[in-house]
Amino acid sequence: MPSVVTEIGWLLPALYALAVLLVLLILGDLLEIFPNLLACIFSSKENVAIYNHTKSRVQRNQIFFSFIPATILVLCSYGANVFVLLAYVILRCIIRLIFTRRQHGRQDVLAGIQTPFTFFILGSILIWLESGVMMMIGLESEPELRILSYSALFIYAVCLLREMQVFTRCRGFFSAFLYLCALEFLPATILVWAYFNL
Repeated sequence: MPSVVTEIGWLLPALYALAVLLVLLILGDLLEIFPNLLACIFSSKENVAIYNHTKSRVQRNQIFFSFIPATILVLCSYGANVFVLLAYVILRCIIRLIFTRRQHGRQDVLAGIQTPFTFFILGSILIWLESGVMMMIGLESEPELRILSYSALFIYAVCLLREMQVFTRCRGFFSAFLYLCALEFLPATILVWAYFNL
């Protein structure tokens, strides 16, 4: 069965052009903040530092939202359901918005809530680079999908670790686990269910 993106092929050029334009518009910010984003892989404190620095936080968040269309299009080119991915992103944003309002003024907790923004950016860049390299060497689609899945799981695992560290440092292990259940495990479970049932 063809993917939704394939079925609306007449829209693809416009969608890809929009996605590329959004990335190009924030390229300067990305180059400026990229060393800080990369440092977040190795230290959870760097995630807090980005949040506490207003300019860095705004840059990071703008890059995150600008990367969403391009990353969804790349994943859909491998057969992912565009509506499931959009619903997943919207659900995560809604949950984070609820928690952000409930934790207004708690800078440490808010830094943890926004940690996945950083790792989405890093994961997107990794997926784009891998897709380009595999396209150039003519790798078959099944190995491509496996490599991309392993890369996404690695980035997600590091994200969970850093997020857990931020929450544990400010709220304790049990509260940190409850935060992760609501912010990460619930949306991820829904995504997996939707992937296999829709």
